[in-house]
Amino acid sequence: MWEFIFVGLGASVGAMSRYGLSQFMNRILHTKFPLATFLTNISGSFLLGLLFAMHFSDSIYHGLGVGALGGYTTFSTFNFELLSLLQRQDHRRFMLYFAGSFCGGLASSFLGILLGTWLHQ
Repeated sequence: MWEFIFVGLGASVGAMSRYGLSQFMNRILHTKFPLATFLTNISGSFLLGLLFAMHFSDSIYHGLGVGALGGYTTFSTFNFELLSLLQRQDHRRFMLYFAGSFCGGLASSFLGILLGTWLHQ
């Protein structure tokens, strides 16, 4: 039961963080590239890899990993932005965003795991 509460509280914090960061970045950066979601997903991948490698208790992992980082990163927005780029026939930005998000996410997760493993020694 407590894990559900930790996940729910974490998800609320993560979603509010994502929304605040997106609003801030969209105000200061004027770009056609969906940079706010891109950076959110890359940083979330890194943080999840770091958290995983640190071997925290299940409660902390559920609250921070599943909850906060699950609420922080956003696969649905990512897909919507990809479709928007296709509708505008902006194929160059579509490919950059698609490949950069997947490759960057994998690389960020790997770096987070490396750092977490090093810190946990």
